[in-house]
Amino acid sequence: MARAALGSRAECGRPPTPREEGAADGDADAGYTLDKDKFLLPLQEAGIPITFRPMSHQKAAGASIGGARALLGQLFSQHVPDALVELQLPGRNASEDDRTKSRELFEQRAPYRHGLHKGSGDDGTTRWKCAFCAGRVRSRGVRKSMRRSRKAPRRQLNSLPCCDGILLVGAGNLPLMQITIVGTTAWWEAWGRRNIVETVNSALHGGFVEIDKGFVHLLETERIDVLLAHTLAGYNRYEVKQFMRVQHLLNPDEPDALPPEKPKRRPRKGRLPRFEDLPPNTHPPPGSGRA
Repeated sequence: MARAALGSRAECGRPPTPREEGAADGDADAGYTLDKDKFLLPLQEAGIPITFRPMSHQKAAGASIGGARALLGQLFSQHVPDALVELQLPGRNASEDDRTKSRELFEQRAPYRHGLHKGSGDDGTTRWKCAFCAGRVRSRGVRKSMRRSRKAPRRQLNSLPCCDGILLVGAGNLPLMQITIVGTTAWWEAWGRRNIVETVNSALHGGFVEIDKGFVHLLETERIDVLLAHTLAGYNRYEVKQFMRVQHLLNPDEPDALPPEKPKRRPRKGRLPRFEDLPPNTHPPPGSGRA
């Protein structure tokens, strides 16, 4: 999604708005984020935020910017507790308990983030406000923060200032900035959209059709694009019909329609469950092909 938007931007000769591109944000594989000058910064200039999982060398704490800490490419207060500085994302094979614990730690660090005070204009510069001035973290050293919600975390500053005022950041100094805080629940939900795209890729490489080498025996790019467009349209139609089939929205006369659900009486209290009490299985048996 982000790659397509970047290509359209190059053709326009000017940074189009996300509305002109038809996409408010996008997900990107980590490999694309290696090229800061040709991918990350042009997207920021076009006003298209992206969500990606930082690679190992991108997870180290970056250089301080005006007293603010750069953690995973995002600005945080210098008063972040030491236990919340070096946080690691769970691995691909991590258990659900480990993922939950990781999210909780990132959620504890999220209130210490700097808030955007002024978005990037034509020059790309941004202004940021610290967590104490924004009221996400309370401290007796910042009296106005104590008027905020008591649910906000409280931090002792020991007579230190919370910040040096509004922080001005130049264009290109935050190439790894994302629209959500990495590791939080909101970030995982945004990153999870990538699974939908991967599901489509899997279906087009064996699940629904095989579009690899030999699928099209043509040399002209225009004709290949037309055939692939019809293939994608057929896949979309198939998925829509499968959804309607599972939701019992198809005409009962259609051969693929599931039998109508029969109304059942509530089982008497204390009765052992029977097969008829179990939810219907709408998935085909193993080895029968696609769903």
